[in-house]
Amino acid sequence: MRFGIIAVTAVWLAGCATTPDSIDRLAANLSASGGIWQNGFPTLPLGLPESASIPKVVSRVFEVTDFDSGRVTDYRILQTRNVHIAASDPDNYIAVLAATNLGQKIALLAYDGLKMGWWHRVYDANASAGHYF
Repeated sequence: MRFGIIAVTAVWLAGCATTPDSIDRLAANLSASGGIWQNGFPTLPLGLPESASIPKVVSRVFEVTDFDSGRVTDYRILQTRNVHIAASDPDNYIAVLAATNLGQKIALLAYDGLKMGWWHRVYDANASAGHYF
């Protein structure tokens, strides 16, 4: 009887454990890269002020981003939250998970002053951290 209670308790606790979601995995992978993930292509200016709403920024990001499989023509924001990515500059970002006609995407956003505006990079939510568009 005691074994049964222990087994049921263990299964219940395992079910309560949180598993990292796609945003957590991306932030962890980028943090582990030591900042090298920031190398690459510059982002296109969005022409939006710091006060722009996150849905407006995401809409503009998808308008200017070309993907290997085309353009995002339809999307729905599933989640938006702040994330910390170690060894990066800046190290705090807004991560937006969106369901799109091209699959789930994670847009990383940060406002980078008047000169640069909204910095952005989009990742496939199911790909490795090194694969961005």
